[in-house]
Amino acid sequence: MVDRNVDYSQQSSPVSTKCQDTSGNSFEIREAKVSDAAEWMAFVCSIAAERDRVMAFSDEWPEALEQQETIVQSILDHPGCCLALAVMGGEIIGAVELTGNRMRRTAHVASIGMSVHSQHRRRGVGQQLLKYGLMRARKMRLRKLKLSVFSQNRPAIALYQKAGFRNAGRCVDEVLLTDGSYDDLIHMERRV
Repeated sequence: MVDRNVDYSQQSSPVSTKCQDTSGNSFEIREAKVSDAAEWMAFVCSIAAERDRVMAFSDEWPEALEQQETIVQSILDHPGCCLALAVMGGEIIGAVELTGNRMRRTAHVASIGMSVHSQHRRRGVGQQLLKYGLMRARKMRLRKLKLSVFSQNRPAIALYQKAGFRNAGRCVDEVLLTDGSYDDLIHMERRV
């Protein structure tokens, strides 16, 4: 639980966290910078292209560097948002994003989204990204995190449940898949 006597807004955001995957490979999780925009966008598009894992198709992300930089800058400028990257050997292998609400009545809530490169899944990278996201949520004085996940993504659902997220609902046939079929969207939440 967040210590309400500590003013986390006066503390500097973490620069990086050193981690190891289950194979013993070192990587760091660090806050994104505008200069990461193109590489982060290429990472997101690679995740979108490999399988049905993210909401947007790979061709729906902006190609122009200026647009990509604007997206990252808007995340960095919003006090209720955070974008952190898992980097190994200079390459992005994962990302976690907190997207806060702009309205004061719901400013204590943020959506969390994350993705891990296929070659690094099931090695603890997602668990470390989720841990980092929860830590950042506490520092941002959030009370609740929520997320949406495709029902076919059972490993992600298991990870979120292990981290204390509970099922908050299911939307049937919510997501169009690349093969033309539909998948349900599972909504999950947890207190910070």
